[in-house]
Amino acid sequence: MGPTNSKTAKDQYPHSIRGQYGIDGTQNATHGSDSRGSADREISLLFHAPVAVPLGASVSTKEVAGRPIQYLSRDKTLHEALARGVTLLCQQDPKLDGLEAVAWLGRFLATFATNERPETAVVARLPSGPPRSRRSQEAADLGIPPLAALHVVGFFGRGSNRTLLATQIAKDFNYHYMDMDVLLQKLHYVPPRPHLATALTQHMFLADVHGAFSPRILLVHDRNRVIPSHQWHDLAQHFRWSVLDFSALVEQQVGREASKGHAGVYSTMARTKETMPLDLIVRLLAQAIAITPTVHRFVTINVPPHALLSAGFVSLVDTTTRCFPPTQLINIEPNPLWRNTNLTSLEWRGHALGHVVPVWVDGPAESTHLQSILQPVLAPTVAFSIDEGIESGGDDATILATARARGYLKLSAKDALRAEILARSADGVHIHELVQANEPIPDDVVVRVLHKFAFHPHHRRIFLDDFPATVKQTTAISVGPLGSPSMVLRSHESATPFKRDILTHLALSHAVVTLTGPNLHAHLSQLTASAVLGDVSDLDVSRLQRHFHVEGVHVLPIAHVEASVDTLWPHPGHPMDDRSFVELVCLMLRQRNLRKVLFIGFPRTLLEAQTFRAIGVDFDHVAILTKKVMPVPHALTDEDYYSSDEEVKARKKNAPEPQLSQLSRYFTDTAPRGAIQALTYVDITRVYPHLEAWFRPNVILAVGNKASGFHDALQRAAHSSNCVYVHVPTLHAKHVQRFPFSDRAKRIRAAWTERRLVDVEITVDLVKTEVLRQPVSTRVVLTGFPRMMGNTMPYVHDQVVALTEHVGAVNQLLHFTASPATLLARVGTIEAVHAHTDAFNAENAPLVAFCIKMNKVVTTVSADVSLGTLTEDIQTLLLT
Repeated sequence: MGPTNSKTAKDQYPHSIRGQYGIDGTQNATHGSDSRGSADREISLLFHAPVAVPLGASVSTKEVAGRPIQYLSRDKTLHEALARGVTLLCQQDPKLDGLEAVAWLGRFLATFATNERPETAVVARLPSGPPRSRRSQEAADLGIPPLAALHVVGFFGRGSNRTLLATQIAKDFNYHYMDMDVLLQKLHYVPPRPHLATALTQHMFLADVHGAFSPRILLVHDRNRVIPSHQWHDLAQHFRWSVLDFSALVEQQVGREASKGHAGVYSTMARTKETMPLDLIVRLLAQAIAITPTVHRFVTINVPPHALLSAGFVSLVDTTTRCFPPTQLINIEPNPLWRNTNLTSLEWRGHALGHVVPVWVDGPAESTHLQSILQPVLAPTVAFSIDEGIESGGDDATILATARARGYLKLSAKDALRAEILARSADGVHIHELVQANEPIPDDVVVRVLHKFAFHPHHRRIFLDDFPATVKQTTAISVGPLGSPSMVLRSHESATPFKRDILTHLALSHAVVTLTGPNLHAHLSQLTASAVLGDVSDLDVSRLQRHFHVEGVHVLPIAHVEASVDTLWPHPGHPMDDRSFVELVCLMLRQRNLRKVLFIGFPRTLLEAQTFRAIGVDFDHVAILTKKVMPVPHALTDEDYYSSDEEVKARKKNAPEPQLSQLSRYFTDTAPRGAIQALTYVDITRVYPHLEAWFRPNVILAVGNKASGFHDALQRAAHSSNCVYVHVPTLHAKHVQRFPFSDRAKRIRAAWTERRLVDVEITVDLVKTEVLRQPVSTRVVLTGFPRMMGNTMPYVHDQVVALTEHVGAVNQLLHFTASPATLLARVGTIEAVHAHTDAFNAENAPLVAFCIKMNKVVTTVSADVSLGTLTEDIQTLLLT
């Protein structure tokens, strides 16, 4: 616009509007008058022509602002687009000034033009002159998303408090704040609200309202650049994340600084290749997060290594961006965690506490394989519920309450389809037409709608209770971003026949849990927990962390738990009750996605133990330590002479029962047999072997003639009996398929070519990785290993020793036998029967002889029954 003084405007700002046209007399084009005469002068001045129609026939600006706008739904108006445009204009970095800001806002409004043509146009008669180049009628693509980021927040409390909180949240996270109470009061409307409290209790609550607006950040540390940038973009698009490529952000910032004609700090850093300070790195990331209007989940790649290895960098990111939950670091490792010797002390401590997530990527891989590897980190946890019809036990309300207490959101396919119809999207219109025509909805449409709701930024755990219902639907949902479910909940008891074909299909590869099963809470929580209580001050926590981190166990001392909970407590300065403390502990475990946890000093009270069992899991192991106090000779004092045993007894009788005694009695009454240990020690070093034996699974080996068909029955029985099923040849084939160019894949293919045993080290690493991937892995059913391949080493004894050392103790062998008639009936030809029998005698018979010689438990199971009956027999055997 320029200064208000015409002389100053012409001298100092000749290109401004006031500098060109002045502010005097009929040239007054910018004095701000709303009169018709002023508007007539402005139009004549700018277009050099008189107005063709009377201004009284022009369209009201309020009417134009209230019209629906193009490219958005019919309920959006130009007024709302203008508000959104001003908001985005204020968020531009670098800030636009003068005419640039006006031009940007004009292009924004031109992009969202009205659908209707104006009733009366203001036409100017242009004087004759040389022809001018016609402007392009195409709207400029500003890369601005639609008005879709909307949060409706319900506050219960005094109006001044909630207004202050909402205003502060809108300011911190760059949102526009609108108080509906003020708007309704201006309309003299009093909304009925008695039903709100009841309605809102049916939905999920957040521990802190700020979490609904805060971004979620994952920092990627890939030393060897195994996963290139374009694959991270593919993964982010697949799982509905945004990618922050720090190197690209630096290039953009350098370009902006160059466009201003001066070298800024980022340009200098890029030119000199010097180490960038942490605050500059965080500032650039925070700016990129602030201007991202849609997906508030970020995978940050190509961050300088010196920042990722700094203790204060993650804290600085959390403080600056106000992210929730706290930032996690993903370590892309070329070797399994127990083979990695290059960890720094900071990385090792991050692994121990769950701040660092290790991901083993054994070389370059296709994006489809990377999706399955990173699904537990980037995708929500999904649980299926399969109703087996009549005579099925369990109450739906109880099941839903149990799942909701562990952070699950019930997602109904029917409700999702209804919401999509109400949204009037393309899929919603198509679904509505199919419903009106009484035609079935295609599975891919249902899955696409479910993905839209399941990948909401705040949905970390999803409970599907009415979809899928068929094997085809299971395949359709498994190939998408949701992937495979973490568990399948069936309505009938264990060791009973599957009533649905979908259960028979899912039991081949997924854990099947019953409503009354002992591990239902563990599968829902995706957690296995143990605790050490009592005199824990003498324990060396770092020693336990170094031992357990190779077993995938996170050791959390009570001091760290209390500090973490304090950061999550939304009311600083106010006392916290025991139930709230346990709820925040469970929230912390879900945020870090911890699977196996050893608490040191938690729970502290009986109420905490009861609450953790109610909304978490049962403790698998509990050790109560008591330090034995050795009497020290001393000279007799007056207290020794005058103290009375009766007084001591009376004092103990009237004193409240110590919390440790209450916890000991509670765990004795509720914990499974052998789960609680009372250890009295003088030397603390003698306690560690008892604790270090925890979390090691029991390995059950299984062998038999392949012609008997025992593999499928064993697989279904293991998955439905709280066991982890591992078939070693399948692991080898899957690893070669995922990482075809890795050194391990080449060695596996060489062993196949030479018809010899795959290296035991590779096999053990793959088996242990598969076991640690499962949250509940107290028992492992292993097939295909150990075995003999000709006369090559290692022998069965060495394979069993390696398995015991790295995975778990081998205590039992299941030997499946079948008659020749059964074998012939299942494979069809006598030649195939002879081939399978010869293979069993050469590869697996030495293992049976070894287990008998070493006095292992060898259980013979007859496969001369139907496969369904065989599955039930194995279930009964594994459950007992």
